[in-house]
Amino acid sequence: MWEHLQKINEIEMIAEDRMLSSPERNSRLLWKKKALEVDSINRSDLMQKSRVGWNVDGDENTKFFMELLIIIIGKIEFRALI
Repeated sequence: MWEHLQKINEIEMIAEDRMLSSPERNSRLLWKKKALEVDSINRSDLMQKSRVGWNVDGDENTKFFMELLIIIIGKIEFRALI
C-alpha cells in the first residue's frame, strides 16, 4: 500500500511543477486504482476480523448479561414471595 502511495505522491509532485504527459496521467490513475483495490481488500479483511471478534466476544457478553438478568429476576421473584 505504501508503495502505491509513494508512487502517487511522486507523480503529484511532478504535476505541481509541470503538466503531466499522457503516460504519466495514465500511470497516476493506475497507481490510484491499485491503492483503492488494496484499501478495499484491507477494509474487507478488517470487517471480517471484527465479525469473528464479535462472534467470540459477543457470545461472552451475552452469557454474562443473561446470567446477570437471571440473578436480578430471581431476586425480584424471591422478594415477591416474602
